[in-house]
Amino acid sequence: MSVSFLRRLGLFGSSPKISAEVREAIDPFVQAVAPKLALLSNYRKVLEQPMSRLLDYANGFSTRIPEPLDLSLRKFTMDPRIGMFFASPVSLLEAIDSSAALSEFFAQPHLGDEAYALLVMQRSEKSRFGMGNENGTLRADVLQKVVSFNAHRLTLAEPTPEAFAAALRNRSVQLLTQVVAAKLATQDRRRQQLEADRQRLMLRVEAARRQGQCIVIDGTRDGSEEEGDLDSMTAKLAAVESELASLKTAAELPNRLNVVAELIGAPEQLLGMHRASLHLDRMGIVQEEENANAQNLLCFEEVETGGESPVRRVVVPVRVTREAIRELEDSVACT
Repeated sequence: MSVSFLRRLGLFGSSPKISAEVREAIDPFVQAVAPKLALLSNYRKVLEQPMSRLLDYANGFSTRIPEPLDLSLRKFTMDPRIGMFFASPVSLLEAIDSSAALSEFFAQPHLGDEAYALLVMQRSEKSRFGMGNENGTLRADVLQKVVSFNAHRLTLAEPTPEAFAAALRNRSVQLLTQVVAAKLATQDRRRQQLEADRQRLMLRVEAARRQGQCIVIDGTRDGSEEEGDLDSMTAKLAAVESELASLKTAAELPNRLNVVAELIGAPEQLLGMHRASLHLDRMGIVQEEENANAQNLLCFEEVETGGESPVRRVVVPVRVTREAIRELEDSVACT
């Protein structure tokens, strides 16, 4: 990203007073992830420094993304990146038309004729056999890796680079908040599951000790998880109780506050951005080293959310104008 564009984003020069910003961010964050933390008298103090770290990290996302990519018919024919991201001008227009953010933006004439937005995509890879050169021989059964981009979504439409940078930062904070909330919810679900497992195991251990003098009906489908002799079930029960005790301790408000502080104090583990570089031909086929060159190099940023099921998405800042949309519409209408 060039210095000139960063200046337009307001990322050079004096920084705003972070302390007031941090204080304002803490309460909405707590309400979103664990409202009961507000019962603690010291929750703001404990979260102040970690929240400052989180906000600084979110602000850094704006410095990582490249210059906005113009989405237009002319750029589609000239810029190989757009040809990689979209299969045709038709799919490009479909992505623009399906964007609620862009529709809302251009429905308000006072916002202007150009929008800065974020293009979000999913990168997919698959292997196939195709035509290729292998050891100097043209063959039809060469194993190839093909990269494609799908699930296009255009969001965060703003009238200026400065407004876009602020929206991107706010969205980053929102994603970080959601990941923290999801981690806490996962811990709570695990604790509830262990509570149920503990009750079932206690009943089965008691039944085993009575040597068939009672029958356990616990609602499981076949009871296979608890099958075994008394010693094995007792060992399982001990393991469940140990993990459950640990989770119960972590769920106590002072400890949960510390857990939250630790999570947001290391935001890079919650939401990461990585630069990806691929050498692709116009068909999306990954090129071998001997065929790699600057002309087929495609670089982009990928954002990955942490958690039980990490999600990775390609993110590209873009610029869309009313004129470009009209040109795409006219082109598609003529085909």
